[in-house]
Amino acid sequence: LKGVLNGVAPQAVKGMRESISMYRAFLREDPYRPYYALTDEAQDYIRRYDTGIRGGLLGRLRREVFARLPGQEPTAQKANSSD
Repeated sequence: LKGVLNGVAPQAVKGMRESISMYRAFLREDPYRPYYALTDEAQDYIRRYDTGIRGGLLGRLRREVFARLPGQEPTAQKANSSD
């Protein structure tokens, strides 16, 4: 969504495809998985402190998903500037 809003839809779609393949590879049986899996304590820490630092869901959507990338102008201005 953020890529589409910022005019970089092809890169966003490519990134989504690559992230899905990485996710699938991670799900496969891996003998080293215990070495990089988060412990229960680490997961609990993230759950407790992530919201305190980054804020709630609506604020995070506004700041992180719907925010423009640096150097990007709104889509409406792009359309008007090409006249």
